[in-house]
Amino acid sequence: MTDTYHLCMATDLESYSGVGLDGHRRLQEMLFGALQAALRAALGPDLEDCKRQPQGDGELTVLPSHRSDGATLRVLLIELILQLARANDALLPDRRARVRIGLEGGHLGAAPGGHAGDPPIAAFRLCNAEPVKAALAASAGHYAVVASDYVYRNMIRPGFTGTGWKFRQIPVSVKEYSGIGWLHVPDETGEAGPLAPPPARPDAASSPRGVRSPQDGPPRLQEGGLV
Repeated sequence: MTDTYHLCMATDLESYSGVGLDGHRRLQEMLFGALQAALRAALGPDLEDCKRQPQGDGELTVLPSHRSDGATLRVLLIELILQLARANDALLPDRRARVRIGLEGGHLGAAPGGHAGDPPIAAFRLCNAEPVKAALAASAGHYAVVASDYVYRNMIRPGFTGTGWKFRQIPVSVKEYSGIGWLHVPDETGEAGPLAPPPARPDAASSPRGVRSPQDGPPRLQEGGLV
């Protein structure tokens, strides 16, 4: 992997620390089984090119560069939610898997620990934002999805029509990450504020210096904030 564009998905289980050893095993089996089934449905034979880093109470999933698109994301999310619902169906509420899902895209390079780049960090920062945690805690559903502004504008907004999913804009400030997120939980309806307009696509030659076009990918994290 040499500095190519990838979509990153962070998943994090709610209330993982308080369920004990057996609970850890059960929740891991549910989450990782649901992820495997959803990735197989979304990627087919390209599943072998997907990079996964399980982390006990969650996972970093990095989609192949050539499958980091809105159509793949739509199948992946819908199938993941369906698989989690099936796994939860026969369980009492306090035994169900409740998951926060964070999404960011950008350029990654290879590194000894797996990946080098900002998108995996940003995906987990989105996942751990207080508005996302609060929304899932208040929800009767079993998941919350939060996308970066870039992923929302370029993948979700044009690609999720007809799903009935509604997203609302939230502020996100976690450690060095500060920006806008777009949040969906299953029992929330409507948008808080206007929908973001479709991104402009100026030619590189006509773009003012310092103005980012969609082809540049999302802004990158550096010490001191987003650039």
